[in-house]
Amino acid sequence: MSIIAYASAESDPIEYPLQDPVVDLSTASLPASVTVYGAAVDSANPSATFSWQWTLLDPASGPVLSSTTTQNITISNIDSWRNIRLHLVATNTATGLTSESNVLLAPSSSFVEVRVLSEYAGIQKVAKGSRAWQEAMYTWANAIEGARGAETLALGDLSDVSVATGPLVDTLVGGGSAVNGSGVALHTHTGAHVANATTSATGVVRLAEAYQGAGAPMALTQERVTYTGCTDLSVNDSKTGVVFRYIRTQSAGAPSEILPHLAFYAQEAVYVTGVHVVLLDGGTVSGAAQYTFDLVQGNAAALAGAALVPLGLELEGTISTNHAPLVINADFSPIKISAGRWFGLGVLASPTLEADCGHGLQVTIHARRYAQ
Repeated sequence: MSIIAYASAESDPIEYPLQDPVVDLSTASLPASVTVYGAAVDSANPSATFSWQWTLLDPASGPVLSSTTTQNITISNIDSWRNIRLHLVATNTATGLTSESNVLLAPSSSFVEVRVLSEYAGIQKVAKGSRAWQEAMYTWANAIEGARGAETLALGDLSDVSVATGPLVDTLVGGGSAVNGSGVALHTHTGAHVANATTSATGVVRLAEAYQGAGAPMALTQERVTYTGCTDLSVNDSKTGVVFRYIRTQSAGAPSEILPHLAFYAQEAVYVTGVHVVLLDGGTVSGAAQYTFDLVQGNAAALAGAALVPLGLELEGTISTNHAPLVINADFSPIKISAGRWFGLGVLASPTLEADCGHGLQVTIHARRYAQ
């Protein structure tokens, strides 16, 4: 047969066949509505136009089709926990030839099944005649076995319970001891990680960002990352060598080209929150803002071409007396450095004369890596 019908939850059924709409009762409520889409291909007549015939298989009261003869239809009043299966037949309006109408012989592309998932375990009641039921049965089996395992789990089986003399928790007091209303010990939790939870009041876990004190459980919601390094090395403008001891504006051949004195690689996305710069010897031009630093970042090609881009922080530093240390501490709103990027500290301005430059550059960059 040269005509093949396609039914799908996607608006382009030919490109995305075998896609079923889902009603997840953990987030959706009944009655619900979904839209399904039809398409067809006539291999003998690629420009053919079609008429359509939708059939609700294993019909039951409840679901209502917006039409049975339009290309795309809406199924409304899905009011019970059970899958709904439909079959589509397409007819070439010029020749009268149709796609396969026998549901036992028709290709899977011409069927679509509204999959209604249960609230707690995502279980389906597969529709009569469904061909893709194995995954649904595995979900059933896992849910049944898991429920059986939970039924036989004893309190003493929990990894943080060291002594179990009773099955209940009336009051959980400091030190991890659970007691009943008469003060009789029921069981003991390993360690002291739960603070004074009772049947009427929950215990307290504080977020590390909001509470830095000791004595209470803390949940870490972000990871701190620190990049640090030191150098007395600058690349000179002529690309013929390096200048040791003196920290100065460095490029690879042109004033607009920027190289960082220290470069770091972000293997994963990080958010920079602070930069701390120290020149152990700040140079010999005291009282003036003789240094300007900035974070610079870019890809590997930008690093190789000395074309890292400044982020606009423009951190200026001065010294009070010649050769005094120059110190800059800057904390700011998080700046994202994407995964696979290079970043570091660039010197945008420095004393004109090499002899006035400082040396002993130390850099610490503080960042955070958020859960994504």
